[in-house]
Amino acid sequence: MHPQFSDDGRLLISYNVNTFDNNHIFDDVTIYRPRFWTVTVDDPDGRRNG
Repeated sequence: MHPQFSDDGRLLISYNVNTFDNNHIFDDVTIYRPRFWTVTVDDPDGRRNG
């Protein structure tokens, strides 16, 4: 989670995808890059922010 890049009811979340087969990293370098999601968060009273 990256609160420094989150605002107005949105959260930025990152995750990494890896493999246990080191040779696979050289076959497909995109698997080693982080992925990012922006998630909209509701207020406790059920309204969306933003």
